[in-house]
Amino acid sequence: MGDCFRILIIGDGTRKETLKNLAEELGIGRQIVFAGRVPNAEVSHYLHAADGFLFASKSETQGIVLLEAMAAGCPVVAVYANGVVDVVSQGKNGFMTREEEEEWASAAARLMTEPQLYQKLSAGAAETASLYKAETVAREAEHQYRKMIERRTSPEWEYSGRQLPVPSFLRLFKIA
Repeated sequence: MGDCFRILIIGDGTRKETLKNLAEELGIGRQIVFAGRVPNAEVSHYLHAADGFLFASKSETQGIVLLEAMAAGCPVVAVYANGVVDVVSQGKNGFMTREEEEEWASAAARLMTEPQLYQKLSAGAAETASLYKAETVAREAEHQYRKMIERRTSPEWEYSGRQLPVPSFLRLFKIA
């Protein structure tokens, strides 16, 4: 098979030894690096060295790890799950597949074999991650708060002669 690819597996799961043994049996042990547990502060270094991010979990799907990978320009191949569908945009920043090995592997192979597609997905990944930067989220929150304040003074705020209930977060800021 040669040394045409490397797979880096970060973390220590219950199946680590099984995966190591399988890699040796398949003759690809040299292509797979089991990094083990990596401190959170160092994960971004690994992501910046990667060309893609493969994510098969259906239980750890808050989307944060996907956004971290995208911030490093890594397109994502993931299994459809909650959290994943909120972050991965099919064909824009990666692929979502059903929980089927062939479909998932095929999507991962496309990242390695279609350079133009890879470039498009990598740029899309970086763009998606930029939407979640603290300053972008803060700017959007401010925009939404201002819309609520403006809405409060608009004629639509009154309904059937009664004032609509004031959202609790507006009461927190003594806006209402």
